[in-house]
Amino acid sequence: MQTAGYIRNHPLIRITLAYIAGIGIAELFHQFEICMLFTLGIFLTTLLFMMLFVGKDRALRFIYRGMLLYIVFVSAGIFNYYLSYRYNKLPADKMHYSGIVVSSPISKDRSTQLDCRIKTIGEGNHKIHLNEKVRIYLEPDTIRPLPKVGDTILISGQLSEIRNPGNPGEFDYAKYMKHQGTHYSGYFRKTDYSYGNNSGRFKIIRLSTNIQKQLIACFERYNIRNNELAVLSALVAGNRNYLEQEVRENYAAVGAMHILAVSGLHVGILYLLLTLLFGNRNQKKYYRLLRTLIILAAIWMYAFITGLSSSVLRAALMFSLFLIGKNLQRQINNYNILAASALLILLINPSELFKVGFQFSYLAVTGIIYFQPKLERFIFIRNGIIDRIWQLLTVSIAAQLITFPLSLYYFHQFPVYFWLTNIIVIPLVWLIMASAVVFSILIPLSFLMPFIASILNILLKTLNHAIAIIGELPFSTITEIRFNTIHLIAFYLFLVLLMIIIIQKYYRYIPHLLCSLIIIILLADIISIRNLSDKKELIIYNVRDNDIVLSVVDGINHTVITKGVESFENNNTIRYIKNYWIAQNINRNKVWIPGDNEIPEQIINGRNLEIKIIPQGFLIDFYTTQCLYIKDSEAANFPPSPTTKERILIVDNDSGYPDKDVYLNCAPDLILVSNSLSRFRKNTWKDFADNYGISYYDPQNNSAFKRINHSN
Repeated sequence: MQTAGYIRNHPLIRITLAYIAGIGIAELFHQFEICMLFTLGIFLTTLLFMMLFVGKDRALRFIYRGMLLYIVFVSAGIFNYYLSYRYNKLPADKMHYSGIVVSSPISKDRSTQLDCRIKTIGEGNHKIHLNEKVRIYLEPDTIRPLPKVGDTILISGQLSEIRNPGNPGEFDYAKYMKHQGTHYSGYFRKTDYSYGNNSGRFKIIRLSTNIQKQLIACFERYNIRNNELAVLSALVAGNRNYLEQEVRENYAAVGAMHILAVSGLHVGILYLLLTLLFGNRNQKKYYRLLRTLIILAAIWMYAFITGLSSSVLRAALMFSLFLIGKNLQRQINNYNILAASALLILLINPSELFKVGFQFSYLAVTGIIYFQPKLERFIFIRNGIIDRIWQLLTVSIAAQLITFPLSLYYFHQFPVYFWLTNIIVIPLVWLIMASAVVFSILIPLSFLMPFIASILNILLKTLNHAIAIIGELPFSTITEIRFNTIHLIAFYLFLVLLMIIIIQKYYRYIPHLLCSLIIIILLADIISIRNLSDKKELIIYNVRDNDIVLSVVDGINHTVITKGVESFENNNTIRYIKNYWIAQNINRNKVWIPGDNEIPEQIINGRNLEIKIIPQGFLIDFYTTQCLYIKDSEAANFPPSPTTKERILIVDNDSGYPDKDVYLNCAPDLILVSNSLSRFRKNTWKDFADNYGISYYDPQNNSAFKRINHSN
């Protein structure tokens, strides 16, 4: 089949890609007017060419009409994007809000997180009605029970627009929340909030949450506990709140994290279980219809129980379209069904396009549909069991082939034994899902429950143990892989061209294509390293609590200085730093210096860098900048600042209050306050800085502090 014919036979793919292009253009340019002018310009140009040059040529008229159709869908993508992302500006002052809870509360270390829709602002006759989704954090209250979905909530305080701390390499939380339809958040103490009665809204989600909790309680009642309960709750009920960080990391390290997120895999397993149960031999019309209705009802019931998350909804929609088409005895075109489900989801909510789960899901299914049959035909196996294992292996390779560039881009790691994981884990998940379905159906027969629960316990323990063993194999995970946007584009361009070569059967061009990919990656890396050699940065990170974290970047040399950070791996700020040096290719020559009292007095010298550490603080001398921290002002003994260098003084709770003699002797050009300081202390330091003409910087109100240095 030629490429043109192949594309022509999949019209929904063309339309969906045009619509996705519109969403992408809107996200790129942000301004609605510019996007629409851009699209209108293309539309008018195409129309002009049709009028002037096409004439009576039917082929050309067909092409240009197709282009006009695509432009319409591009415009629809742009317009729907802006309709979805409109939001109300909330006042910056403290206000009274009333709203409705729209998500189940999640208990954290210091707060309870939930989402709600604000319905009114103000009190009495001065109320303003609106409909704005916000994320709020409530001070834990052991007396009052947690609210449920649909309950009204009254809060009094300040809601702030969500923004990032501004640390280099960090996760773009503000954009992530924007794609969730949430632009504001706030923290409220016990005295600032109260719950009301059930509003009567969001009944479906409320019922789904209640059933989910009852099902998990039933698992727990029959002695399914700890990590086994956590994994089963994620697999069957779509609830990942019970998962500990260690379990998440174990599954992620071996490439099995998708098992814990209810998605197409779980819906597919349920679909196959039901088709095996009902069989496919009876071809009578009414039996086929009844069979289809039962399977559809079961799939959507599963989606309902798992909380109607976007991942399971798109999988349920995909299998529903496939089932309906099959029942109508139409020729099933997998690519058109895939495109149709994606188009429907994006028409309802364009922000789904930017969710990692959506991207992985559709890429994985595309890879399986296209590459798996071709990989399976490489080897003909007569033995049925070995053939099943080979099919599982080819499915795993096909999905990984098309998703691994995205995995490297987001997570900077690659699970080496992903193929082994899927061979072992997928059959176990099959058995667990089947046992869980039987468990759920037979709940009224309590005398059978202990037996089924014991089987589930054994299967879950085996699954967790298998994941742990694979994770402990040598070189199980390759970490700190540098993979940027250029690499991502190059790899997917390579895959698209590879698919075209396979369609056209021009296999002799594959080595040329592979060489071109390697050359592009090498050139991108050479340019990146060349640009990095001139980089001279001092970064003071915007962190919480009483921690101080600094980075000194001099070409490929990266030094990290910290105070108060107890662990390298478990600190979120350190993870940002790690992402930064991976992205910038400065993952060499790192020096880790915890700046606490346990470190003896020492001087560390590097290229263009000197770090003096004493129990009372530290002094960093880097090109034209000096960074000074004093923990004990009475005992500190640092030299005065050279007139040719800028001196930055960092203060936190341990620095006390401004001491005129000590701090003027340090002669700082800028005072940077830690986020741990109270508002009163920050104001005290700001007044001190203003009185003596010293610049003042608060990362909490700005972002991470960055100073770009130049050599003398």
